[in-house]
Amino acid sequence: MPIVVTFAALAVVGVVVVVSNRIVPTFAAIPAVVGFAIGRSVVVIAGQNSDEPRPTGGFMGTLARAEIDSFRLVAFDVRNSSGFENLSADRVRAPEPLEKYAGFGAWQMRDANWSPDFPTAAEQLDWFWRRDQDESIDAVVAVNEEGVFAILDAIGPITIEDSGEIIDAANARARILEQLYPIGPDGRPFHDTTAKPRTLGPIANAIRQRLARPTPSEIVRLARLMPRLIEEKTVQIWFRDIRLQTAAAAWGVDGALSRGPGDFLAVIDTSVSYTKIGRYLRSSIDYQASVDVAARAILSTVTITYENGYDGVEARKYYPPFYLSRIFDFRRDAFVDSEGTWATWLRVFVPLGAVLHGVSGLDDGSDSTTDADRTVFGGYARIGPGETRRIRFEYVVENTSPSGTYVLRVHRQGGIERTFSAVIRRSDDAGQAEILTANLPLTGDARFAAHLK
Repeated sequence: MPIVVTFAALAVVGVVVVVSNRIVPTFAAIPAVVGFAIGRSVVVIAGQNSDEPRPTGGFMGTLARAEIDSFRLVAFDVRNSSGFENLSADRVRAPEPLEKYAGFGAWQMRDANWSPDFPTAAEQLDWFWRRDQDESIDAVVAVNEEGVFAILDAIGPITIEDSGEIIDAANARARILEQLYPIGPDGRPFHDTTAKPRTLGPIANAIRQRLARPTPSEIVRLARLMPRLIEEKTVQIWFRDIRLQTAAAAWGVDGALSRGPGDFLAVIDTSVSYTKIGRYLRSSIDYQASVDVAARAILSTVTITYENGYDGVEARKYYPPFYLSRIFDFRRDAFVDSEGTWATWLRVFVPLGAVLHGVSGLDDGSDSTTDADRTVFGGYARIGPGETRRIRFEYVVENTSPSGTYVLRVHRQGGIERTFSAVIRRSDDAGQAEILTANLPLTGDARFAAHLK
C-alpha cells in the first residue's frame, strides 16, 4: 500500500529533534539548523510500502516535495513516484539483480533505495531528483506506512474535511486501499492512476491540522512514540549539510549501517516480484559462529527461514490481481502471473574480506560482491504460497573483536518483522557454546558480546 505521505512526516522531523531521548547536544549543527529553517530548503518525503520489501523499508511508491522558506511551508506536492520521473532521460541500467530477476528496463527514481545504508540510498534519490527535477534536495525523510498509522494512534481519529469521513489507526489501511483501488466491473479492485492525490491529499491536510495544534496529552504520546519509530527505522532522515547529517547520526535517525570492530550481520531482502504481499511473509535468522581464538577467525553460518502465509481471500479484497500475482520469469525472459508468489534478491552483508564456503536454498546460484564497505553474499529465491524455505550461507571472516571477546552487531531492515537467534562457541571446544539470544524479535539494530573463555 502506498504510504500516506503527509505533513505528518514533516512534523515527525520536528518532534524527533525536540523530544527524542536519543538526542545529544550537537552544537556544531546549530548554525545549520537555523539556516535550514530561515532559508529556502527542499525536503523530499519518501513513502515506503513494506508490503513490497525494499532495503530501506519498502517500495517508494509515493513521493512528496515540500518547500520551506523562512519557517513557512510554502509548497507541498504529493504524487506517485513516477510523477516526478523524467522518462525521456537517458536510460540508466539498474543493479544487475533488478535487471535480471525483476525485468527492469531502466533504473528510475522509485527504485533508488537499493542500498540498505540510508544515507547512500538518499544520495541516490538526490541524484535522480537532480536529473529529473533539475534541483537538489536538502533533506530526505523516509516514512514507512506503519509510522503514519502509529501517529494516528497517538493523536486519535481525524475527520476528512469534504466528506466528513473519520479515519483512525484501526481503519486507515483498509479505507485508503479501498479508495486507491476501487472495485471494478468484474468485482475486483483495479488500479486508478488518478486516485493517489485525490485520496492522500485530504488525509494529509487533516493530519497536518491536528499536528499544528496538538493537545498536551498528544504531545506526550508523540514523544513516547518517536524513539520506537527511530529504533525500528520506520522514520529515517538524511541531510545534505554535513553538520545536520552528523547530528542525525548522533540522534540515531540516519538509518546508516553501523561501523566498528567485531562481527557484523545484515540480512536484506529486495522484492523483485511485483506482488505486494509482504505482510503475509514471516522470517527468522539463525546465526552460528565458531571462533578460532588462535587464528582470530570465525566460521559463520547464517540461516534465513521464510514462511509465505499468503491469504488470498483477504488480499483480493484490497489489491488488484496484478499486485498479487505478477512476477518476472528470468528463465523465460517474460512476465508471468503466479498468485501469492513472492521473489526476493536476498543479500547478507558481513565484514569486509569474508570468504563464502557454501550456500543452499537459493534458486539460481549465489554471488559475492562488496558494498558499503562490506562483503555481500547474494542470491535469488522465489517462494510460493504456503511454502517454507531455508536459505543458508557459510563463510569465514576475520575476528576483529578485542582480544578474548566476541562482538556481533546486527542491522535491522526497516519494514520487516524478524526474529533472531545467535550461538557462539570456540572451535577448539575449550568452552561451552553460549547462546547470545534466542528468538529475539529484531525491533532495531542490536549488539551482542561474549567473553571467549
